[in-house]
Amino acid sequence: MAISEEILKKLKQYASDTSIENIPEEIISTGFTILPTLQECFRRTNEISTLERYENVLKAVLLTHCTPDLSGENARKIAKFQKDVGFLIKFKTYTIKATIPLGYTIFLHEPKQGFSFQIHKEHKVEVFHILKVMPGGYVFLCTYEDWKKTYDKESFAKWLEGEIVPKYDRFKFVPSPGDVFVVNDLNIVHTVVGCILEEFANVSSDMVDRLYDQNLATREQIPEKFTKKYAKEKLLELQSTSPKRLVDFRKGWIAQPLKKEDVKGVIKTTIADIDNFTSLNYIFPPDHTSEQMTDPDRHISLYVWKGEGEIRIGDHDEWKSAQPPSINISKGDLLFIPANQIYEIISSSSPLEITEHHIAGDVAFVKSQITYD
Repeated sequence: MAISEEILKKLKQYASDTSIENIPEEIISTGFTILPTLQECFRRTNEISTLERYENVLKAVLLTHCTPDLSGENARKIAKFQKDVGFLIKFKTYTIKATIPLGYTIFLHEPKQGFSFQIHKEHKVEVFHILKVMPGGYVFLCTYEDWKKTYDKESFAKWLEGEIVPKYDRFKFVPSPGDVFVVNDLNIVHTVVGCILEEFANVSSDMVDRLYDQNLATREQIPEKFTKKYAKEKLLELQSTSPKRLVDFRKGWIAQPLKKEDVKGVIKTTIADIDNFTSLNYIFPPDHTSEQMTDPDRHISLYVWKGEGEIRIGDHDEWKSAQPPSINISKGDLLFIPANQIYEIISSSSPLEITEHHIAGDVAFVKSQITYD
């Protein structure tokens, strides 16, 4: 069933007019009927402000209608919708941000470029999993107290240009692919430069104060090569990088192996289990059918890093009577699995690697705020 012309008009007005603060209730009440329309909206080339207004609508619909008693049929509609839409692509001068409203993002930084040096102004937890390190790439982490004691604009600018300034070097760490870093405190100054990374967060909105913004002068200069086609090609070119170790800057950059388990032939690595979200990496052996899995309270984003197979998603009643219909999955696919749904993953003749991010909807689905980091 298509949405009415009146609802379509209200949707366009909300997306284009940033003075409209609240999403019209008539839009939210359409429920999953609006998903095909949003899919068409996401396919267009939009300004970040417009894209994030459409994203706000999606968040509001999911928050309202993804209830514990959601039917398996509607759960599969949502999963297929996310698979068809894929990542929401946002272009910035220094990176391509490929994201989903559940707080899972892949950043494709340009060489020697990255986030501003920032702290969170509201409680937000971020976990960075480094996938690739380019020449000159690094992670910078320190407490805000250390920053205030150490920072001055002139020497910091020289340090960024390559001059040796020892007082900043102690906060810089050159990571290896597979390294994981946690930012779980308001007073942690952080950035990642010259790397490609996965980010797992407890909210999908940006909430930062930029203490030093090296991107300020070029903020409006989006590279011409940054197109949706280019972004999708780069994402598909990425090779999976299994998470290996947790690096703690507070302990002198000590690295410890992440928790890895062999569960009936499936390699499960816990990337993070913190502050009401859990991030996992799974490697399924060939021709394997997983156990039935569910998260009763949290929604799941699922990204396929390599291989192909199927996923079956259904409500509890469906699984009691028969196997729900399957959805084919392969490298580059991104799915949304609503809370309290049961799902089962079947690999084909080669290993299947996925990343999962589990998070509660009332935490994840806050409105996006238009910022640059």
